[in-house]
Amino acid sequence: MKYNISDDFQKLEEAGILPYGLIINVTSTQNVNDFFVGDDDTEKYMMVEVTLENYIQKENEEIHEVYGNAKCLLITTFDEVTGRTLNYMDVIDSIDQDTFNGLSVFMNHNCEFDSNLMFSQIFYIDKITIYEKYRNIGLGSILLEYLKYRFANLITAIVLQPLAFEVKDKGKELFDKESERLCRFYKKHGFENYREKTWVYYEF
Repeated sequence: MKYNISDDFQKLEEAGILPYGLIINVTSTQNVNDFFVGDDDTEKYMMVEVTLENYIQKENEEIHEVYGNAKCLLITTFDEVTGRTLNYMDVIDSIDQDTFNGLSVFMNHNCEFDSNLMFSQIFYIDKITIYEKYRNIGLGSILLEYLKYRFANLITAIVLQPLAFEVKDKGKELFDKESERLCRFYKKHGFENYREKTWVYYEF
């Protein structure tokens, strides 16, 4: 199954949203040009938030609609300024347990980064959220494809765990069903199951 953005544009038009008027804002905790500078390995990441929104003109009134967002991390395993390989485990361990669980699968014997992967910059998608009233009309796909396009020249892999944490407290059956749905969604967008519950996209 191959992704076709024109199909989602058609869904948006049917839902009354003009797809070519979408606005995607990107904010980060630091300037990407300063990302590789510094001596502390635990600071070799930056938080990135991407918001999908629209300004719609209706009867002399401008309506601002926010459809959803993505919370992500840009992480490096190599300092391009000093030419030094970073302590990747310290980097991901300094963030939070979920990030560590998702990214530690790339470690070779839990001590050094698996050189066979050649991932020097990793874009980790912690969560993509489309607000409930705007779901199932293609906005999640458009946001994900934008992330792939926007950061293609900065990263060597996009990593995520397609787990439906938002329904985890509603029972294992629903959690497993929604997680399987997420796996199908990311597979449609070129992601592959790397190991355990971590999926990767690296066609750069």
